[in-house]
Amino acid sequence: MNRLAEEQLCCVFYPAQPMTANSSKCWNWFKAEDQQREGIEPAILACLTRQIIYTHGLDASRVYVAGLSAGGAMATTLVNDLSGSVCDGGRALRAAPRCGPELPPMP
Repeated sequence: MNRLAEEQLCCVFYPAQPMTANSSKCWNWFKAEDQQREGIEPAILACLTRQIIYTHGLDASRVYVAGLSAGGAMATTLVNDLSGSVCDGGRALRAAPRCGPELPPMP
């Protein structure tokens, strides 16, 4: 992702979950309180996103989120519940386009 970001002149942000919040360092997507707008983790990620946009003078209309595993679940929460509050206009936060072939489900 870093190589593509350099080629496409974009900023990539990798938020990390501390072990104090989850022993596997995963986002707590499975907790009902973290699956909604008022959830602590979605609010933290939204705040970090706004701060990065402001600090680096980024175009708020071009913000995308993606993730793998627990990060993918949290990305879905952000897109579904916070799209109107992360960036101005309510259209800025959207899911990243698919980056490769769909993988079959794990057995």
